[in-house]
Amino acid sequence: MLRNELAFGLGIAAGVIVAGAVAYYFYTKNKNKVTESESERKFAEKLEKQNFIEEFIAGQTYVDTLTSKELTSWFRENRDKYPKNAKMIISTTETEIAKSLGLSEADGINTKTSVIQMFYDDVTEKILKSRLVGYAEIESNLQAHLIENNGIIVVTD
Repeated sequence: MLRNELAFGLGIAAGVIVAGAVAYYFYTKNKNKVTESESERKFAEKLEKQNFIEEFIAGQTYVDTLTSKELTSWFRENRDKYPKNAKMIISTTETEIAKSLGLSEADGINTKTSVIQMFYDDVTEKILKSRLVGYAEIESNLQAHLIENNGIIVVTD
């Protein structure tokens, strides 16, 4: 009788160990799938950001003197293409906006003589259209306005 009880107890213990091992195997297998998909997503985002930077720099516009008229005319030309809630933003390339885009002098951008101009949808948190504008000189009123606003101007209609 003792022998039967001992065998029964050892059988239950072995079953619990095997069940635990199987559960652990499936847990780590699923955990690795999540990690792999997360890695793939991060790589895709990095690749997308790199493509954005290359296209952004390739499409850079240059002007001798950057004026508010130059910037507002681009906004007027493109305003009808985007929703009314889209913000029109002018930013120096030394702000958090530029850093969040991944722009730096290492990309060949002169951060002292460039601005970013964009339509930004704050609902979807996406840039709808943007351009990089390089300049030799900047209108003093525009420069003062950028300095007063820490390098970011939100243009209103």
